[in-house]
Amino acid sequence: MANQTIPFLPLQSRPKYRLVYVKAGSTAPEAGQWLVQNTGADAEYAVLPSNGASNAQKWVGVVAQILDAVTASVDGLYLVYDAEHCSFRGQATTSGNLAKSILNTKVTLDVTSNDQTVDENDTTNGVLFVENYDADKGTIDISVDPDNIVRAA
Repeated sequence: MANQTIPFLPLQSRPKYRLVYVKAGSTAPEAGQWLVQNTGADAEYAVLPSNGASNAQKWVGVVAQILDAVTASVDGLYLVYDAEHCSFRGQATTSGNLAKSILNTKVTLDVTSNDQTVDENDTTNGVLFVENYDADKGTIDISVDPDNIVRAA
């Protein structure tokens, strides 16, 4: 994972999985990165979220395995940890901000150069529900607001 400090990982010992396609020409996701539902006519595909990803998007899950990487001309096939059934641990954007006051709040995803972290201070249109944190390790445990999950078939 060239661009990620810490990948997002499920907290469940037996997480649920789902297969998703990423549309040809899209930026290739890496294991441990979040995916959201594409929009418009391409809603059957998943894509990497943009910076400040929020409740304006429908969340799919975290890449568990790359089965067929997306290319410029071929759709990719990815196995993801299903957001509907998992809580995840990832890196907070600013570990010094991890305190009791963020528990039970909804925050957004911070994306910088494909590096995904939980923006523990951005509650505007938040979608990632803060369940726990470890200030010493700089990690944060989150789940996706159920209203913003792409439901499994």
